[in-house]
Formats: sequence, C-alpha cells, structure tokens
Amino acid sequence: ALPTVIYGPSKKEQVHGIDEYLEIEDLVGACRGYSAMGEALLKEDPNHLQKEKN
Repeated sequence: ALPTVIYGPSKKEQVHGIDEYLEIEDLVGACRGYSAMGEALLKEDPNHLQKEKN
C-alpha cells in the first residue's frame, strides 16, 4: 500500500455533499499548510530514500 495523506480546507463531514462549503479562514490555513509541505519537500535530500535502504 502507498502511504497517503488526506488534507484539505473543509471538514470531512462536509466534503462532496449537496451543501458543501468552506470558510475563507480554513482555505487560507490550508494554503499555508500546502506551502509549508512544499517547502519541506523541497528541502529534502532527493536521495534520502536510497540512503535509508542501505
């Protein structure tokens, strides 16, 4: 199985429903989270998985 993360601005009870909505502050918070994850991934050594196998 592939490890995955579910992340987004809405509450999981509201996702993909008829009355789905989100608060602007939740959207902004999610954008900050996506940005932080991207920055963290860019700082990773691209060979770190190979090093862990050895």
